[in-house]
Amino acid sequence: MNWRVTLGLFVAFVVLTGAYFGMQYQRVVDVVEQQQAKQLFTFKPDAVTRISIERIGEAASVAEREPGGAWKMVEPNATIAPFPMMWDRVAHNLAGLLQQRDIDLAGLNLADYGLDVPALTFEATAGDEAIDLKFGSLEPTQENRYALLNDDRLLLIHKDQFFELNRPLDDLRNRFTVDDRDATIVRFEFAHIWTGRGDETLENPPAVGEESTPIIAVRDSADDVWRLEEPWQTMANQDVVDGIVKELQFAVGRNFVDNPEDLSDYGLKPASFRVTLTDNQDGKAQTFLFGFITEENGGVFVQRPDREGVFVIDAQVITLIPKSPLDFQERRLLTRQALEFNQIEISGPTESFSITDAGGGWKVENDPGFITDYNAVSAYIGTLKNARGDEYLEGEPAQYGLDAPEWRLVLHPKTGGAPAEILLKPHPDDPEKYYAKQDQGPVYEIAKSVVEPLMVSHAHFRSRFLMRFLPAKANGLRFAFEGQDYAFKKAHGLWVVEQPAGKALSSQGEMERIIDALSKLTAPHAEPETAAPESGYGLDAPVLTLEADVEGDDGKISTTGPLQVGAITADAPLERYAQIAGRDGVYRVRQKLIDDVREFLRAIVDKQATAQ
Repeated sequence: MNWRVTLGLFVAFVVLTGAYFGMQYQRVVDVVEQQQAKQLFTFKPDAVTRISIERIGEAASVAEREPGGAWKMVEPNATIAPFPMMWDRVAHNLAGLLQQRDIDLAGLNLADYGLDVPALTFEATAGDEAIDLKFGSLEPTQENRYALLNDDRLLLIHKDQFFELNRPLDDLRNRFTVDDRDATIVRFEFAHIWTGRGDETLENPPAVGEESTPIIAVRDSADDVWRLEEPWQTMANQDVVDGIVKELQFAVGRNFVDNPEDLSDYGLKPASFRVTLTDNQDGKAQTFLFGFITEENGGVFVQRPDREGVFVIDAQVITLIPKSPLDFQERRLLTRQALEFNQIEISGPTESFSITDAGGGWKVENDPGFITDYNAVSAYIGTLKNARGDEYLEGEPAQYGLDAPEWRLVLHPKTGGAPAEILLKPHPDDPEKYYAKQDQGPVYEIAKSVVEPLMVSHAHFRSRFLMRFLPAKANGLRFAFEGQDYAFKKAHGLWVVEQPAGKALSSQGEMERIIDALSKLTAPHAEPETAAPESGYGLDAPVLTLEADVEGDDGKISTTGPLQVGAITADAPLERYAQIAGRDGVYRVRQKLIDDVREFLRAIVDKQATAQ
């Protein structure tokens, strides 16, 4: 193929491609021109300043706006808050209405087209143009509706465009409880209202409608914590205040009654309580009054005093209201997250020590032979996190002697920064109470029973496990009991008797049970006995001496023990004194250990007996 043929083919390709795209462009132009020919109106959506939507069997919903301004409701109640996005959408669809066909009105009976009782009467004002549209029945193809424009033109308008104009009032109103759901609420007020209803009986009751002292909480931003301003100057209970605020901020109203005849029917004359929210946008206070709970739909009647209507929201918000005003306070002694700390200093009348988590688990510092009980640390932190004061006390901590506390707890954050400090001191006039300074500064009166578990010595965190190991890793056991030495070894996955000679185990299960019991052996009390002569504990001539060989993760064998068990304790006949190598102090073990050993010895028999 020579170059002339190639060039000719290329030119032909270009021409055909141009013709194809030209045809496509023309089709688009034709469609646009057809659409423009069907366009009913020439005004822009922003030109629409008044809309009236009257659906069959319903009152008209009417809204107006200044050109380019905000919508405001006119009917059925001027205090209804409009939903601007929906009114804008209706105006946009009105401006874009298309006629599918124009029908000659001459000699027609409008009742035949459903226009004697219209399904929708739609009126609007756009600039100087007044629009009156009445929609009737669907035409036979079920694609379009008959519409009468300004009483002199009968049109067909697509059913989808009819749908966009045929909006119920609930679509056109702002059903959100607050004006701006995206704004941050920075002020919260709550007050009970005396209703005089039901069983509310007092010798000298307040006047009906009188409010209790309001509870006021504020914050600077969404990231800030709530602080109580009234009636106390203290930290607010974040869960309580946040819970009520969020429930109201994102609630959606339903069952609107725009012109209630008697507010008493809804429990709103007077209301039971009031909540007022203020956001960080325009600083406008938005108040909500709460009435009866409606059993039929699980809601509660609510009214905003700046609007006449009553509506229903989910009654979940009622469950978030505390029974006691004190519950609006943050009464926990530790208000920060426990997980942010990795060191706790505990200072009491007789000792000061620290427990620290340096990445390998919590440990009591300054005691190399001390084995820390992680469960005891977790329980202590949990107790601290849940400890709550009873009564808020005004004034500075020094007024209650907390400048010289009996107990001081200081928690240090992992990332540095200011530690959290909690101070405790006995109440001078009530032996069952303490004064406590919260980590945020306020002082509370608190029950002694609540803080007693926080006032511990370092021995409280001592592990009660005496011989903790994995039973599957044990491969040797030796003990001396009642004048006889015993030795056992695991070989090829089975336990064999090394000493006494000529003996065997009648049951591997019995061996596994004693190994399991030893691996979980604990002292019944956290604190070991204080120093005393060994003869006083029977440990100079122990009843039982026991040790186990355990294989480590590296394959090396280490010995746990020996554990020595001595005399029965003076105050508990079911406990015995005990010592274990590598740990200071005299512990206690339960008598059950001796009983378990005796039971185990019954499984040791002559080899000859096992062969038979």
